Amino acid sequence: MRPGQSGSVIHPASAMTSTRLSLVCYIAMQAAVSGTSTAQTPASPLPTLENAEVRIPYAELRKLWEIAHGMDPQELPKGALLSAEYRADVSGGKLKLEADFRVESFGKRWERIRLMGAGPAVASVEPADARLLVEGEDLFLLTHTEGATSVKVRFVETVLPVLGSGPFLELQSAPCAVAALKVSGVAAKQLLKLGEQRVDAAADGALQIPLSPKGGKNLLSLVDAASEPQPDPPPPPLQASEWTVQNEVLAIEGDGEIKHHARVRLLAVNGSALEATLMMPANARGVALAKADDIRDWKLVRNSDGSAELRLRWQTRDIMEREFRLSYALPQLPLATAWELRAPAVAGENKTKTLYMFALQAGVELSVPDMQSPVPPIRLSKWIAEESKATEFGTVSGAASVTVAAKLLPRVDTASAAITKSTCTTKLVADGSVLTESKMEIEHQQPERWVVVLPENSTLLKCAVNNAPVNPIVRAAGELEVPLTGSGKSEVQLSYTEAKGKLDAVEGQTALELAQTPLFIHEVLWNVEIPEGYEAVGAEGNVEFATQGTNTSGNAAALSLIKKLCRNERPQIALFYRKRGLE
Repeated sequence: MRPGQSGSVIHPASAMTSTRLSLVCYIAMQAAVSGTSTAQTPASPLPTLENAEVRIPYAELRKLWEIAHGMDPQELPKGALLSAEYRADVSGGKLKLEADFRVESFGKRWERIRLMGAGPAVASVEPADARLLVEGEDLFLLTHTEGATSVKVRFVETVLPVLGSGPFLELQSAPCAVAALKVSGVAAKQLLKLGEQRVDAAADGALQIPLSPKGGKNLLSLVDAASEPQPDPPPPPLQASEWTVQNEVLAIEGDGEIKHHARVRLLAVNGSALEATLMMPANARGVALAKADDIRDWKLVRNSDGSAELRLRWQTRDIMEREFRLSYALPQLPLATAWELRAPAVAGENKTKTLYMFALQAGVELSVPDMQSPVPPIRLSKWIAEESKATEFGTVSGAASVTVAAKLLPRVDTASAAITKSTCTTKLVADGSVLTESKMEIEHQQPERWVVVLPENSTLLKCAVNNAPVNPIVRAAGELEVPLTGSGKSEVQLSYTEAKGKLDAVEGQTALELAQTPLFIHEVLWNVEIPEGYEAVGAEGNVEFATQGTNTSGNAAALSLIKKLCRNERPQIALFYRKRGLE
């Protein structure tokens, strides 16, 4: 074909070979030049071959493609065994074994592809020109055919060993993605075993054994079926179960809710015991399941009618008793007069039994018909001690619910503060003026607002707490409020004055009194000093004369008075006096 010739096709067979080789050389040269030249060397233009047509075999076109793209045919994947199917017939007392192999070679080159172990002797092979090689302990196919190839191998028949005396076939399979062994001809009283594992027939009576894709040794033997232990019969079909439930519920009240800790024991009356449904309180929250052996899954379902169900499923059938822990909380108003206790339940009458338990609380009276209390923890289940440290419990038996009355008992308030000691000195002068100085030790458990009432028409001169000046707060009815901070002991000092009538020149009477406070006072020591030239001839009031040694004023004419154990009471006396030296 000449360049430029239009519509020419090379048809003559005599010129086909030379023309094809020329074109091949030309295209290969152009491909090589285009693959190695750079932009500095322009490629030669292709000849104008309009409407020309060249036909060459695909294998040669593929070689040209590989050369143009720099591919090395030797780098193609190695040949591989794609599938292996073995068939063994053990009828008639002999082993007839054959195998179908499918391999694929990815290049037109000689290579070996492993088929299996070289144990059984080969009797024939199809196709007849297939080349089988034995190297070491393996059987290979030697081929240079590109693409997929199927090979069938028949092995020499062998006599089966005595039943139960050992394996009749040791098959060493090669790694293969699809591999299987089919066995036929097994008698009714015989049992086929793969290693130590029995091989049962499929529904259609076939014995087909899938082989490991990794290859390996497979030992097949026949034994007497009567000598082998029979497999367990298949379980009956799954059936729904009816349940009864026994609960132990510990109720703990606090933080606006009643926490329920329950140990639930479900007993199946019939069926497969794989599923159960428990009715839960509609307002239950924080539902949690624990210590549930063999549980597969569980969930709390809210139904359209507002009810709640706990649905449980287990993994193992026919376990007729199930036990688990369940916790949930029900809302509770503070200081409510009743506890509404609820337990998991199953549908049906008399199928739910519950023992309710609750810790007895100080200051709260819990009551319910048929209640037993106090019950020590040692008489209850051990798990109760894990949830509560209470020392006494109340218990009552019921079904799915019970109402416990709760009554808050009144408490007696104790004194939050008390005056352990009060020391007072009152000075009386002749014109009737009175000055009283007091020092009080007050013990208090918390910050306190101490209230004191001075004598009528008196004037406060000084107030100090722990030697720090304080300005008291004036309350109604002349009460003074003195703040005491912190807790412990505080020392309060008061100084006040008042005016009495002028003392009589000869003899007379005057009334004296101290401040009044609602706090309990353990002891009041009161020294009354009278003016010089006067002497006391008598006194009466709600105080007593103190023993000697209690006068702390240094005035020999002073009166020493004492008052013990009083509350909200004003110490006072009526003092009788006379001029000293008068008889």
